[in-house]
Amino acid sequence: MRAAYYTCAEMVRRRRRTGEPIPDPVRRLFERLDHTIRERPADSSSVEHGETRPQDGIGSGQAAVILGIPERQVRRIAADLEGRRIGRDWVYSRVTVEEYAAALHER
Repeated sequence: MRAAYYTCAEMVRRRRRTGEPIPDPVRRLFERLDHTIRERPADSSSVEHGETRPQDGIGSGQAAVILGIPERQVRRIAADLEGRRIGRDWVYSRVTVEEYAAALHER
């Protein structure tokens, strides 16, 4: 699976660099592979022992409530919040959003 991910990622990078369009099937495949690779635990032995990673992904709506700003503004600062695009939706780490909110309110 990792080989398919890296191959697909390289194709997407090259097409972006040269300005060529990325075919929709390739884009969807890359997004699915990216999601699968990132969500899979790095060490499968931890899963065998009952340890799981907390699922702290939140959407733009929840991030907007935490930050106290409109949802559209959350999508504008997605890079600052380390947001990931999964399909049509943005997903953010709750911890990152809460840290950003604390820094925002300190100003």
